[in-house]
Amino acid sequence: IDSSGSGPFNATYLIDGLSRLTKYAAFFAARDLEDPSNPSPSLAMCNFTTLDLAPQFLEGYPNYTITSPTSFNLTVSLNEPCNVTYMVLRECTGVPTVDELLNNVMPASRCSCDAFAPIPEECEVIRWGRFEVPAAEFNVVRTVTELVVNKHDSDDGDLTCFEGDINNSSSIYMVYLAAVDADGNRQIDPVVAAPMSAAQERSLVRESAFLKVDMDAMLQFQNNTPAVYNIKTDRFDVLVIADRECYVVYVVNKITV
Repeated sequence: IDSSGSGPFNATYLIDGLSRLTKYAAFFAARDLEDPSNPSPSLAMCNFTTLDLAPQFLEGYPNYTITSPTSFNLTVSLNEPCNVTYMVLRECTGVPTVDELLNNVMPASRCSCDAFAPIPEECEVIRWGRFEVPAAEFNVVRTVTELVVNKHDSDDGDLTCFEGDINNSSSIYMVYLAAVDADGNRQIDPVVAAPMSAAQERSLVRESAFLKVDMDAMLQFQNNTPAVYNIKTDRFDVLVIADRECYVVYVVNKITV
């Protein structure tokens, strides 16, 4: 213990390698630095029980990388081995509780999607899955792919589809994640935006997380389109070539010369 200055003097020492949820009694004795030294007249004792905490996402995790117009990779790393469950939802579907996330359930009562929009949306789970993280501080990549294109007949009989090759009229998708370790310790509500901050990593609160995935970053027009051709006095044709199936919205404004 540093004895510079006047007392009382404080010191902090880490005791690690203990077991979870175990009761311990710690005994302490001290002696000063005199020669000969003077021991403390009696032992000091304190009782404590170690905690059993849920897994914690490490700082910077989870994160994602778009790999194609129809898929993206989830990358996670945690402070202990565990199972991670994820759920992909529309942004308007609502936020699941950890119970709902783990059981692949999303109540329609929290839905704010517009079923009467030009491209109607329904509240449903787009993708759900579970995978193992075998070790602490171990990167696991899970590919979310084969995202269904939700097509419907438009008023003129043509077949349209949702932008992003996911059944969503928006390009934004919410991915919710929760981790559970081998002892059944699971993360709690509420979900917090990823990536985790260093302060959250040090916290005893083990919260689930979510990612906001924007697939629109991959959508591009190709071959110098849109292009206008076959112009007549009262109409014209537009050519659009995109790098994937999509729903194109256009507006024509009259310009007075």
